[in-house]
Amino acid sequence: MRLLPRNEAVLKARFPEVLRRINEAGVGNSDCEIEGTGNGQYLAFGMGDRTIYPYGRRDARDLAKRWTTQVEYKENTFYAVSGFGLGTHLEALLEKAGEGNFLFVGERNPRDLGAVLSKVDCFRLLNDERLILGTGEIDEKYFEPLREVQFSDFRDIGPLIFSPLFSLNEKYYEKFFAEFARNFEIWRRLYQSNIRDSSLWQEATLDNLPLLLASPDIGVTRNFFQELPVVLVGAGPSLDEAIEFLRSVQKRAIVICVNSSYRKLINNGIVPHMTLAADPREDTAKGYEGLPVEGVALACPYFVCPQVVNKFAGNAFTWTGNNSLARIVRQRLGQGEGTTILEQGTVSACVVDLARLWGCRKICLVGQDMALSQGGQTHTLDSFYADEGRVFSEPSSCRILPGNTLEHVPVDEPLFVYLKTFCQIVKNYPDITFINTARLGARIAGVPYLKYGEAASWLGYENSEGVRKKLSSMLSQSYQTMAVGRQLRKALNPTLRFARQLFNQSLEAALHLELLPPELEGDAGKGHEALLKGERQATQINELLDRHPNDYQVLFDGRTKTELFRCRENSKALVASSEHWKNVLKNREYYWALVEGAHFLVRRIERVMAA
Repeated sequence: MRLLPRNEAVLKARFPEVLRRINEAGVGNSDCEIEGTGNGQYLAFGMGDRTIYPYGRRDARDLAKRWTTQVEYKENTFYAVSGFGLGTHLEALLEKAGEGNFLFVGERNPRDLGAVLSKVDCFRLLNDERLILGTGEIDEKYFEPLREVQFSDFRDIGPLIFSPLFSLNEKYYEKFFAEFARNFEIWRRLYQSNIRDSSLWQEATLDNLPLLLASPDIGVTRNFFQELPVVLVGAGPSLDEAIEFLRSVQKRAIVICVNSSYRKLINNGIVPHMTLAADPREDTAKGYEGLPVEGVALACPYFVCPQVVNKFAGNAFTWTGNNSLARIVRQRLGQGEGTTILEQGTVSACVVDLARLWGCRKICLVGQDMALSQGGQTHTLDSFYADEGRVFSEPSSCRILPGNTLEHVPVDEPLFVYLKTFCQIVKNYPDITFINTARLGARIAGVPYLKYGEAASWLGYENSEGVRKKLSSMLSQSYQTMAVGRQLRKALNPTLRFARQLFNQSLEAALHLELLPPELEGDAGKGHEALLKGERQATQINELLDRHPNDYQVLFDGRTKTELFRCRENSKALVASSEHWKNVLKNREYYWALVEGAHFLVRRIERVMAA
């Protein structure tokens, strides 16, 4: 099976995972046949002794158009659609949908999809930015194209069932619709956080570089604790009743806690081997306020709250993840890119990658309720949340979901996302076995609930008393006493020069467009030297960005991301007398976004280099 070159090219550019799955499916027999020619092509599926024709046996466009007349669109909605077929019903949908609606198309069988794309030219359809495609196993990679979506454009989501294809495998498409909704919510939250907090993340990274560059990457602990179980301690309400259990198993497992459960453990004489922190906000540091940290290792990304890094100075492991600034600085210092640890909106998710890194095969969840108590308690009572009166919420506004021991438990929206994230993690890591001890918590699919006595037996009787000493030894050996300040300045200099140059060029271009005389508005100014100069400035800026892709990625990941989002929103509202003049105004908005982003980066790097 050889895909048509145009189809293959657009899959390679837009949906590489789809192309990989089609190629992996190979050239074996497909369930579908394409019969007829031209507009008379129709699709046939063999189902046992029957043949099903999803578009009928005439012009496929007729049935597709009749179907779309029954579809009631809502504006700015992202729809999940069952089945690719010949793409005919999708073309009809997009023609009716308008610019504000997108389609995520799920196709059950990569081999069937490949058979279609080997005979039918779908280049225009696949190249339409409003269409996103997934095929095969419904897993994390299936929904990776959502990474590129501008979620601010959508008010709602919804399913569109094309029955002739849906009926070929209803179970598959029902799962597709459910997982689309879950992944949409996860990526939407990440997108919103990314836009809102990009400046905060980059500012925290710059503040943390002097200490974390001297700290060992978590990758140095690879295969350190093979076969030891991990106990992950969250700060849910059930932690209040788990203390005796934790005392009894703390020498038989690696005990890891999140920042918000640290205080409860320390106040009860339980010293975890490691604590995880991954949020740049000041709340993260509150979990450690006034508490000793001797003998406890920190594991964190570069953008964690700087107060936490300072508190654990000399006793921290780090990971790089997708942090472009940390990666480029590490590479310039000859340290390599660093380790990637799973980050999916909850710090607890990171422990799964840590367990795999160490060679651990068992994870016991403690205090991971993923739900409110029946009385609305959100966290352990011994936490800064309780100090600030933030330990109770209103259960009446929550989802009601199955519990571990209770028939139903209240789950608010943030916890629901965490719950679904954990369910997916469990599926993605079949080599790791999980149990949950949160009596009051929500049921995590694939994770059995065990009482504390049962959990203690399940953990086994390995000895973890050497874990603390081993971590301490690695920290003392790996912690670098090099002159990080001088080396850091050298590593940041190329990015600083780039940001300064971009600031100057963008400011000049923005001011030039701001000061254009009114008589050049509309089409009247086409070919005028002032506008030609603006075009030359645009070329110079684009050439600068093209010459420094890594530094531009650093720039983009900071304040620039927020400013470009505002630029995009402002550009939608522009009113101009001609399309030509509207493009001039859009360029002006773009230059000002670059000015703001470059200024932020220059000031923050200068501050670090002056320290």
